[in-house]
Amino acid sequence: MTRTPTPLLPASVDPDHAALWQRLQADGFGEGETALAAFERRVAEEAGVSPALATHLVEEYRRFCFLACVAGEEITPSPLVDQAWHAHLTDTREYWQRFCPQILRRTLHHHPGRGDPADAARFQAQYAATLAQYRYYFGEPPAACWPAPAGTRPSVPAPRLTGARRSAPTRRGVALWGWMLGVALLFAVLWQRHGPLSPLHWPGPPFLLLFLACIGLAWSLGARLRLVVRGLRRAALDTPLDVTELAYLAGGSERVADQQLALLLAAGAVRLQAEPHVRRQARLQSTTVAVPPALQRALAIVRAHPQLQQALAALQRDAAPLRRALVAKGLWLGHGQALCARLLGAAPLLALWTLGVMKLRIGLQLQRPIGFLVAVMVVVSVVALGFLLTPPRRSVAGDALLADREAAWRDGVAAPSLAPGSHLALPLALAGTSVLMTTPWADYHALRAPAANGRGGSCSTSNCGGGGGNSDGGSSCGGGGCGGCGGGD
Repeated sequence: MTRTPTPLLPASVDPDHAALWQRLQADGFGEGETALAAFERRVAEEAGVSPALATHLVEEYRRFCFLACVAGEEITPSPLVDQAWHAHLTDTREYWQRFCPQILRRTLHHHPGRGDPADAARFQAQYAATLAQYRYYFGEPPAACWPAPAGTRPSVPAPRLTGARRSAPTRRGVALWGWMLGVALLFAVLWQRHGPLSPLHWPGPPFLLLFLACIGLAWSLGARLRLVVRGLRRAALDTPLDVTELAYLAGGSERVADQQLALLLAAGAVRLQAEPHVRRQARLQSTTVAVPPALQRALAIVRAHPQLQQALAALQRDAAPLRRALVAKGLWLGHGQALCARLLGAAPLLALWTLGVMKLRIGLQLQRPIGFLVAVMVVVSVVALGFLLTPPRRSVAGDALLADREAAWRDGVAAPSLAPGSHLALPLALAGTSVLMTTPWADYHALRAPAANGRGGSCSTSNCGGGGGNSDGGSSCGGGGCGGCGGGD
């Protein structure tokens, strides 16, 4: 992720406001040449994000400070911007004795919420107003740091079909035609020497040579037929998909369960109690921290199943409706379509297997050696069983959409989330618990993947009001940050 470019303020901005912005742009959040880098490292630890995102976040914190001073009303930061603010506030001498009087030239107070419903509604309104102010001065806020306000349904960015992805089916078609041409040429050569007899009556070596070539052809044809069935239903490239559906698309119900539980841990609503790498004894202890509506059902399930394995199983069962939703959107295969893909994929290999059985019978009748043919038949059987017993899950459109989301995420194009710890929801959906390895919740990843060695950083949360990203009052900076500030004195 690159450093956010310096934005141009509207031409009509007040000269005092322009001067304030110039001071903020020049400030390194401390004294000395290394102050800015040190602050970015503290923000990365406080928010549990990557150094690249922390750099972006510091620039968004500059903009928040500007808005807090010029808005003329209370404003509310996003959860990640609020974490940057917390990191700055912990250096009390720098914040109160230098930053406020010299850079802002006024005091900027932090007002956490009380967690009651009235606070939640007020903070949500303030967060929406903050985004409006942001758009006026700086343009559209980046979703990576400013999630969508409550009441809107965020979706991940629309797919971008790359040239490589578009050419994948073409490459498969070329491979199939290549096998067909090769088998046809080989058959023509062998026919010249052993025709007009049926290939079943050819001597063993030429038949085995043709049979081996036909394995490649049958494999390629089976894969092509399987792909055709998976691509029968097409999905629009702008299909709306929230992060929970994306998690199911990437890893099924198990991925959804991991995502929901990890977000509850990040929100502070659940605590993990377990010895390192002892799965069966792991327990979950719920707290009094409120969570947004998107996580309330998951929290109720965890409270009813305090054992980790039981909670995960219950969350997986609860994710079953997501499959039907993805089938309806054309991104997941229904039972009938999946069965058809398995049968058609195995059909060419089963036909070849039948041909081999016929040759075996002829060999036994003529008392010819059949050892090599039996070995090759075992290979054909294994490949055919692979097609039959491996159920396809995603449609072709689902594969393309998921690949695009992963590419966008790795390129640093983040999307809004439905839960607290919004910077974790999308990575959890796409990559699973491995993204927790450098966060305070690395122990959960260690329990889910004992071979991985996670190293957690430090992160503090506050019982803040919340305003955007579908949070309600009392969440741990969930979705809308803290109650905000009252501007300058």
